[in-house]
Amino acid sequence: MIDKYKDAVAALGDFMQQHNLVNEPEEVYNLRGDAAKIAFVKNFKEVQRLKTQLDQYTDLDEEQQAAIEYILPEEAFLLRFRSSYLETARELREIQQQEGEAAPDEIQQLDFEFVLFASAVIDYDYIMNLIADSTQRKPAKQKK
Repeated sequence: MIDKYKDAVAALGDFMQQHNLVNEPEEVYNLRGDAAKIAFVKNFKEVQRLKTQLDQYTDLDEEQQAAIEYILPEEAFLLRFRSSYLETARELREIQQQEGEAAPDEIQQLDFEFVLFASAVIDYDYIMNLIADSTQRKPAKQKK
């Protein structure tokens, strides 16, 4: 499974190089055209799917965990690539919803997997709104 993950990350890097981009999350925004964005979404979706499967293994030793981290460091790249994926996927999904049947076939056939990120990514704005709401309320009695 680790080898499959390594191959998927390598494929993502090759994809970025084919589009004359450095393999950095910020470079995703420089992709030209819907076809390139669709290809990125598909490539990264595979990386994320395999990473999610690897996270479910409880019997990984430290060496295997270090190998997984070395392939694509969690903090440095994976989380930033996730945000690039989510933004690109939302953009394509809006096109899919707005144009409906008139949207290009590639966009119509895209299957967006936002669920993969639901347990791992916490929305900063949501947390800040909760804090603001709780600190701005006037003291009052509450019932349980």
